[in-house]
Amino acid sequence: MKLHIFSFLILFLASSLVIAQDQQQLEINITGMSCKFCVHNVEKNLSKLEGVDKISVNLDKGIALIAMSSGKKADIKKIKELIKKAGFTPGNVREIKSND
Repeated sequence: MKLHIFSFLILFLASSLVIAQDQQQLEINITGMSCKFCVHNVEKNLSKLEGVDKISVNLDKGIALIAMSSGKKADIKKIKELIKKAGFTPGNVREIKSND
């Protein structure tokens, strides 16, 4: 029984790693944010993107991290439009590789 559970866990972890490697991850610089409401506003607007798995905005660093669903590619132009719509200025966009 313990061997079956262990085997299941190994397979689950291995499949999770494969999925994570297929996932596109972006880091976007954002200027103009000054409070938690700003962070919430950016996250709310970016969550409108199709295929987004996770959004994390860091107020102190002035960046947003976006993880896209496996096989989905982010529309950089749309991301910048949504940040502007939230009232902030988008900066550089960098794709984060799994070994970064």
